[in-house]
Amino acid sequence: MSTNKCLMSAIEGAIKLRISKGIFDINFTKVNLLAAREGYVQASLKVESEHCNVRGHLHGGMAASLVDMLSTMALMTYDTSKPGVSVDISLSFLAAAKQGSEVIISAESLKQGKNLAFLTANITDATTGKLLITGKHTKYIA
Repeated sequence: MSTNKCLMSAIEGAIKLRISKGIFDINFTKVNLLAAREGYVQASLKVESEHCNVRGHLHGGMAASLVDMLSTMALMTYDTSKPGVSVDISLSFLAAAKQGSEVIISAESLKQGKNLAFLTANITDATTGKLLITGKHTKYIA
């Protein structure tokens, strides 16, 4: 499936709007949107010191924020005015993303019901393709 340029523009705009508020979402300044189509977004991030814990690995809180934000963007490919509200989010850390590496975040909207949306996101090493982190995210969408 190819990237939808209109969706790509809408999602880029939503990310930039969040960053421009100067609040927590400023952490996503260095996230680069790579693809967007209905129900799916993909982005990259070079892991730099501000994204890391004291061991020089992608901080768990930053990883959770990436899963939250990008899975929400996957949901918003259906309607950019309805980001929903998080009900549950969980991550499994399979391997470390080291400072200086580039990661790819692929997020998908698996299912939308009347009130809930079920989303996933995977964070992989851009060079090796190794799966580093998996995330599940449930949002209230009514």
